[in-house]
Amino acid sequence: MPTNNDIINLYKTNTMKNRITKLSLFLLVGILAITGCKKGANDPFLSLLSRDARITGTWKLSAEDYTRITTYASSGTTSSSTVTNSYDGNIMTVVTPAGTTTYSYSWTITIDKDGTYSMTKIEDGTQDDYTGNWWWLEDTKDKTRIAFDDDVESYLIDQLKNKEMVLTQNTSYKTTNTANDYSETVITSTFTFTKE
Repeated sequence: MPTNNDIINLYKTNTMKNRITKLSLFLLVGILAITGCKKGANDPFLSLLSRDARITGTWKLSAEDYTRITTYASSGTTSSSTVTNSYDGNIMTVVTPAGTTTYSYSWTITIDKDGTYSMTKIEDGTQDDYTGNWWWLEDTKDKTRIAFDDDVESYLIDQLKNKEMVLTQNTSYKTTNTANDYSETVITSTFTFTKE
């Protein structure tokens, strides 16, 4: 027959097992809920901030890689030209078939929670300011694309951390005339921003 001490020890053991089981279940649900916030391919594994909270703020361009390849076909002859832009945080370098050009450059975007933005681009001392509206494009649940004023200035969000954002833009278009001559352009770009 079990003694009082045996019954007390059994009760303590069962109570401790229940607490460990409940804590483990709570942690598992919490981890699954938090990691469910990862939307972009390169988003952080764990973030306590929503994409809405992470995207708002002032962002400064820190790097850019841009390539535009245009192919021309006319009367059976095909040719192509390539233009590349690269930005290191201070200097933009543009390489075209005609040569290489460098100039000072900066691009800052302030994204507000109310759906508005302001943007400043300074290219070789010339400043352009823009204001307007931004919104999540196509998939408001996953929030992987952002648009500024129209769908032309829309970007895929490859990575959205609290202090770093990587936007990509991949487009292509082709025009053909009645003689089947054509011009096809393919653009790939990556923009890395750092939150100020």
